[in-house]
Amino acid sequence: MINKSIKGTFKYKYSYILKENINKNEINAEGFKIAYFKNEETNDNIIIYGLEEEPKHIKLTKGKNEVKVDKVYITSSLYDKFNKKSSVKLINLFNNKTIDIHIDDVVDVYTGNVIYMPLQMLNQILNEDKESINGIYSDTKLNIDDNKILKIESIEEILKSFDVALEPVKYMLIAMGVLSFIIALIVVYIVTSLIIEENKHSISLLKILGYNEGEINSLMLSFMFIPSLIGYIISIPFVKGFLSSILNTSLKDMNLAMPIEIDPMYSILGYAIIYIVLLISKFISRKRIFNVSMVDILKLQKD
Repeated sequence: MINKSIKGTFKYKYSYILKENINKNEINAEGFKIAYFKNEETNDNIIIYGLEEEPKHIKLTKGKNEVKVDKVYITSSLYDKFNKKSSVKLINLFNNKTIDIHIDDVVDVYTGNVIYMPLQMLNQILNEDKESINGIYSDTKLNIDDNKILKIESIEEILKSFDVALEPVKYMLIAMGVLSFIIALIVVYIVTSLIIEENKHSISLLKILGYNEGEINSLMLSFMFIPSLIGYIISIPFVKGFLSSILNTSLKDMNLAMPIEIDPMYSILGYAIIYIVLLISKFISRKRIFNVSMVDILKLQKD
């Protein structure tokens, strides 16, 4: 999801950040302005990008719609850190001046403490020429004097760094899945064992009537499949909320937000796993049903 967000938003291959401002008309490429701030309340570092109204190398979206950079937008990850506030006080790290930023909307970008606004608006905040830029987006490497470059960012390197950072999260989710499977198997086995124990009389009677172990197994345990399906459907929103809370807590220090999307195919796969757990438990329980003797009903009758 994070990689999808990055590739869908950032269309450039290289981003050049310059040591000094230049006029955007001096270059035959797409320029931008970058400025560094910190949150007055939390001291979190925040980057503000000044972009053209319709940038070619940055595609900001909200839902399925692409938006123009004609107002102030904030990333989803930073919006969560702001506790969904519509305005915030920021301190300029260059001159320590405090500014009030009004947030107009949130875009579907889940990485970074970043605010996007029109280029001229940011230059006005910084009291700089409205045409000035200090960054260049490009699809190829540019022939720029190294002494003028502060930093070069490659989108491939950014993707690799996020893959490395998210590796522990992937292993955590796999471990949770395996543990959930084991717990589900244990719980279902205990429940089926209790059902068989409480229905020894009925099982003995069915054996006397000529039912085999497979038929008795189906009669005793098949009823569990429909309640398990209903329970699975009801649990989906609760699991979604739980995973969102866990992931957002885990990714908070990485300046990431990971939305949980319910994929119908994975939902079907999830129930298929539960169905397999029920089948395994049903298979294991056959031995317990086989051990129930027809003599048990006679003993109960004598008692």
